[in-house]
Amino acid sequence: MDGLDISPGMLERARLTGAYRRLLTADLTATPLSEAGDYGAVVSSGTFTIGHLGPQALPAVLGLLRPGGLCVLGVNARHFADAGFAAALAGLAAEGRIGPVELRTVSTYAHPEDPDDLLSRARVVVTRRTR
Repeated sequence: MDGLDISPGMLERARLTGAYRRLLTADLTATPLSEAGDYGAVVSSGTFTIGHLGPQALPAVLGLLRPGGLCVLGVNARHFADAGFAAALAGLAAEGRIGPVELRTVSTYAHPEDPDDLLSRARVVVTRRTR
């Protein structure tokens, strides 16, 4: 598994786990990545949250995948609603860039104080790159 982050400090912490084959420093809002089309799957957790990335980075994430590649993203539920992820995903689907989108809502904590609080919930996006 490879890891990608904008922060060299976070990548150093990831390196210490020994879980990664390769670690890449990259800004998903900047130029296209040289790893474009290299991956059969992308899993993202903690990237799409308040104060981090919004839906404008979805094309870059999808660009990492080869056609047919699986994309699974965890998105803070409040950020998902406020930043317009539903519209962005619908647009990508309408353009034929992704297949059907499956959305699930999950708790981000084992025992949330308020299970209806969007800050303690996440939307899980599951889709595939089509082209």
